[in-house]
Amino acid sequence: MTEPVRTASYMTDGTYDEGGQFLSVVDSSPLAFAEFDVRKLQAGGYTWIAILHSLAKIEAITGEFEIGGEGDNAYINAHDPAILEAFAKAIQRAMTDLAYLRTALDGADPELLE
Repeated sequence: MTEPVRTASYMTDGTYDEGGQFLSVVDSSPLAFAEFDVRKLQAGGYTWIAILHSLAKIEAITGEFEIGGEGDNAYINAHDPAILEAFAKAIQRAMTDLAYLRTALDGADPELLE
């Protein structure tokens, strides 16, 4: 079993009482905020919901998971920690690699992206 990615200040993780686990995007890196500003995006939870769906496609993340959120955060719920680990790595990369973030944004559903 691999060690989980330790979340940066823009992510939190945890376990629900029934055993499911979550990973939340609660903030964005300066690089991400700058790109969101250029694209006139809200930059909060709703923006990240669209990005998370796009990252799932880019990274071919499969299995049972749920993506959701609200104005100030987005989250992934899953019982399989490997799914959350894959998302954590993708989110971390999107926060620090502008080309990767742009690929995720370009592939995001425009109906979800705000």
